[in-house]
Amino acid sequence: MAREGLNRKKTAYLEREVLNSTIATVAEDNRGRDLPENGERKGLDMITLGIRDIENG
Repeated sequence: MAREGLNRKKTAYLEREVLNSTIATVAEDNRGRDLPENGERKGLDMITLGIRDIENG
């Protein structure tokens, strides 16, 4: 049972790392572009919401 909990924590950690990496990639991709004032962070905000969903279980 303890091992199961450890595996779940490790999986959550790895999922968070993948999402953090995705955010960094999106941010880097958007750097230097002329983005519209409204909705310029929409994609990044949606990824952030996804991270919160995973963290909150």
